[in-house]
Parts: sequence; C-alpha cells; structure tokens
Amino acid sequence: MKKILIVEDDLTFCLMLRTWLGKQGFAVESAPTVGDAKQKMGATNYDIILSDLRLPDDDGINLLKWAKDRKISTPFIILTSYAKIQSAVECMKIGAKDYIPKPIKPELLFEKMDEVLKQQEAEKNKASKKGSTYITGNSLAIKRLFEMINRVAATEMTVFISGEPGTGKKQVAKLIHEKSARKDKPFIIVHCGEIPKEDFEKRLFGFISPQKEEPGLLTSATNGVIFFENVDEMPIKVQEQLLFSLKVKRIKMVGSNAEKEINVRVIASSSENIYKLIRENKFSEDFHRFLNEVSLQVPSLRERSEDIALFAESFLEEANEELEKKIIGFDEESMRIMNKCQWSGNLRQMKSVIKRAAMLCEEKYIKANHLPDEIIGETGDTSENAALHNEEYEKRKIMKALEACNNNKSKAAIMLKIDRKTLYNKMKHYNME
Repeated sequence: MKKILIVEDDLTFCLMLRTWLGKQGFAVESAPTVGDAKQKMGATNYDIILSDLRLPDDDGINLLKWAKDRKISTPFIILTSYAKIQSAVECMKIGAKDYIPKPIKPELLFEKMDEVLKQQEAEKNKASKKGSTYITGNSLAIKRLFEMINRVAATEMTVFISGEPGTGKKQVAKLIHEKSARKDKPFIIVHCGEIPKEDFEKRLFGFISPQKEEPGLLTSATNGVIFFENVDEMPIKVQEQLLFSLKVKRIKMVGSNAEKEINVRVIASSSENIYKLIRENKFSEDFHRFLNEVSLQVPSLRERSEDIALFAESFLEEANEELEKKIIGFDEESMRIMNKCQWSGNLRQMKSVIKRAAMLCEEKYIKANHLPDEIIGETGDTSENAALHNEEYEKRKIMKALEACNNNKSKAAIMLKIDRKTLYNKMKHYNME
C-alpha cells in the first residue's frame, strides 16, 4: 500500500483529500505545519508528499529544500492557488515533480499521482540496475565479496567497508540495504567529509530552538539504514557521542533534554588506514570496534582485471544513453590500453574516462586517441617500445618533455625513460626536427 503525506493546514480540505485518497487504496497521513511534516518524514518513508505552499510556521518551498538537503527523495506534488502558480513553478525548478492548482479536481490529482508513481518506479529500477552493474564481475575477488554481502545482509550486524577511493564502497552499502529486511525503509547517506565540524552534532541528532525544530539524520534513518561515508572525517568528539547513542538506542536533540528512541542499522566506510588513525588518536578505537562487527574489503580494479572489459562495456552503455550516442564498443588498441592501465582511481576513474572518450568519439568504436594521456601513461609498461606505443600519445609526450626541458634532448630522453638515439628517431619520424 502506497503511503501519502498531506502537508496542509486547512483541516476541512485535508479531510476531503484523505477521504478521496483512502477510497483509492492509499495509506494517508497529514501534517498541518512544516515542523510536523519534518517529524513525520524523519520517521516514515512516504511514496508521495502533497504539500501546500502557505503553511502557518514556514513555506512549503523550505520544506522541499530541507528534504533535498537531507537526501530525502520522496517526490513532492505542490498544491497551490492560481495566484501562487509562479511559486509552484519555482518549486519544480528546485525538485518538485508537479503542481496542481486549487480547487483540486480528483481525476487530475489521481492522474498526476499515477504519473509520479510510475516515474518513481522506473527510476528506482534503473538505479537498482546501475547500482548492481557497478560492482558485479567474474573475478574471484568480487565473487568472495558478493558471498559476504549476501551473508551480512541477512543480519542486523554493523558493517565497516574499506577499500581504495572509487572502488564502489557506497554501492556495496546500498546493496546490503537492498538485500536486507530493511530494504523498504530509508537509506540515509551521511557524507562525513562534507559536513562542517561545528555542524556535525546538529546534523546527526537534530536541534530545537525557540524558532524551530530540525530532526537530524539519525531520525530520518528510523527503521532503516544510516551509512557513514568516509567516517574517518567525523570529529572524534562526535564519534564518542554517537557511539553512546547507538549503544543505548536513544538520542537527545541539541537544545533538548528529552530522549528519543532510534532504531537504525549502521554501515560505515573509509579509504584511510583506520588503525593508523587510531594509533595517532585521530579515531576512536571503541567506535571502530562497534562499527567493525563485520569487515568488508572492496577490491581495487587492479585486483579484478578480468572484469575490466565488463565494466568498460557497462559504462559505455551509460555514456551512450546520457550523451545520446550509438558507439558500438572499443577497438583492439584502446581495449589493450585499458586492460594494461593501473586505474589508480578505480571504477570512478574508468567511468569518467569512458564518458569523456564517448563524448570525443564520432565513430563506431572508441580508439586509443580518444583516451586521455593519463590512462595511456598508467599502463605500467616501461619497455622502450611500449613506453611510447600509441602514436598520438607518443607525439604529445615528446612535445611536452622537450618543452619542459627547454628543448634539451638529453634531459627529455631521460624524462621519457628512453635513450637519446630513440628520441632522435622518434622526432625524425614525426617531422619534429
């Protein structure tokens, strides 16, 4: 049964909406103020929010902005008078899915809701497909990881995910959530590196002031999963406060002495050496012990070279769709380079490289000259013939080396890791003398 939240202070109109929607099989709740709506949105995962613009304590636009800031993806449909249609259009620019002018016609409301629900389902299926593709593969390393994901997803244990940047730690966390009993509940991501240290406590626990009440991210994750991305960026003082709250399953909002129960599953990730940070007193050992009930290591792309072609084709498919291209695949040379590349930035780097190559490509196949220098230079092949294998790349490297060495060929040869005679032969080949 789909859940709907109506944010509306006109009690008569709200009752009418609840009656209409209830007859259509929806589970309906209402909130007369923005503050009430925030509390309900923090505790429940709704399928649609129907919100008026003018509310007693705040503006509906601010409720939409608040939801967007907290990564709450529930679609909004704005209810507005004809006089406020321009404001509704502004809401759509911010992220609202649609608006309906008052007086509301039931058939139009149901039509709009049906469109939004279908779109939401399609986006969810698309995101799920992409999320799974991002970390699947045939290598032994990834098969072992998937076995652990399936095992841990069936439990309520806390999970600590480690691995190099760009390996797909967030996708692993999402997959655990999608395979768990909490899959229909919120999945709240806390980007620890993006929150100012002075705001961390308020963002996590929420706060109460004379002017307003702001539920925190822990409240938003109620009955679901909270994922601390780059948890090493969390201030150690907040780590200690959070550890206590997670152990007792109760929180206090900043500015309040009242306690509130929480029920969340915790997953955390880091690209750093946590044990080193613990030794340097930059990370709480007790907090790490709590998070590390189960430890998962996401392999680097270097450790799963068998999967490179699979990812390349998957990312090309995404790039074709996004850029409206019809590139068939990769030629032999470009695939040779990608297979030899060290991929220091892992899957994130590969996705970016292939999207850029697809943008440049006007042919049926991506070729070596569509790949950036950084990739060709990351092949790890230092032999004389391989160091300058691709002609386009080779010529650019020679020009850059000569420019950096003020045309001193001996120094340029050393920089290029070839002998001076080879450099002269290459320059003659490219008519660079």
